[in-house]
Amino acid sequence: MLKIIAFVVKIVFCLTPALHTQAASSKPASAFSAANHFGGEISYGANQTPDSVGKKLAKDGLVVVITHINGKPEDPTELGISFKELGDVKLDASKQVSNRFDVNLNHFLFYTQDGNGATNYLLPLKITLGRYNENRKRPLLIDDIYAVSSVYYRGEMMSDVVTLKSQLTGATSEQYLRYLLTSWVTNSMMQMAKSAIKSNDNDLAIRLLKPASKTVEDAQFFLGVAYHQKKDYKNSAFWLKKASDNEYIIASYLLGDMYRRGQGLEKNVSEYLRLTQKAAEAGDARAAYSLGQYYHYEYQSEAAIKWLNIAAQAGVAGAESLKQDSIEYRKLQQSLLQSRKEVAKINSTLALIDLGGGHPLNKLSESQWFLLTQKMDENAEFYENDNGDFNWVRVSDLARRMKLF
Repeated sequence: MLKIIAFVVKIVFCLTPALHTQAASSKPASAFSAANHFGGEISYGANQTPDSVGKKLAKDGLVVVITHINGKPEDPTELGISFKELGDVKLDASKQVSNRFDVNLNHFLFYTQDGNGATNYLLPLKITLGRYNENRKRPLLIDDIYAVSSVYYRGEMMSDVVTLKSQLTGATSEQYLRYLLTSWVTNSMMQMAKSAIKSNDNDLAIRLLKPASKTVEDAQFFLGVAYHQKKDYKNSAFWLKKASDNEYIIASYLLGDMYRRGQGLEKNVSEYLRLTQKAAEAGDARAAYSLGQYYHYEYQSEAAIKWLNIAAQAGVAGAESLKQDSIEYRKLQQSLLQSRKEVAKINSTLALIDLGGGHPLNKLSESQWFLLTQKMDENAEFYENDNGDFNWVRVSDLARRMKLF
């Protein structure tokens, strides 16, 4: 797949009132309106840029595409077609996008020069290129670029799709059309879907994401998110599992949480721990915090401290406080452990006094007495006589059941 080179477009121009009217008019879903502009229709200035105009026009679900083509309409390209025909391919791609994704789309197409050179549109492209080259070790030249298309949706810039000559060398117009459609799916449409999810417009997000879901892990993950927001947990788990299987780490974390809660899946603590640890080990701090919480409330302080420390270092809210609680609990556990060891020694001594050295209980090791005492503490009254002494018959029976002798 060809890589899409993204950068922020800052091109100075203003549109005629007629152009504003056309773009802002209401249209049914999946409408497509193309506008070719060259000649004397527009002029630059008045503090207008494609960015400001695109954001202004891209309201109420309307998608606005603003394309500048680096050539005169009648001049030939390396594809063996004219720049006008190249522009038509771009417009055709937008039309197919409009139909495929059921979006309301306006595409405005500008050429760097008109046929007689009277009006020059090259300046915006040069401004764009200069800003794009600021962080490149090997700058691109103006001649390397065929076109820049900027996509706007819901008042935001979604992406830029840049067409380099190297991407078109040896390509047919049909191959280029497929490239443009791929660019839409993997770049602009993904950004639009994310915007829809933020606005809780999950049905739109699902419609935009499904065409890319077979191959793009991002699409699989965000489909899972969109279905989760719709409380369709079965479908959410389906897509999150696909993304997780493709090593999409955040998906592993969210899928693990669904196993923990039993959302769309049968509750499975083992799967929760496996997936969450997978995400945490890959650097997801929220997953580390989730593990820390789990182990803290399961009274496994060592594991809790380990994961909470990772989450705290990453700045996860509440992680440091919970880690300190786990540290305090570890101290308490250590104190209780020492106390139980001392009680076990006392019990061993009492057994020796009461039963004599030949009794099987007095052949137990220190660690075995610790285990036996721990079990006796679960039902202390049962293992004592009315006078408070141990009922050694019952204690011996417990030791046999524990297979200590």
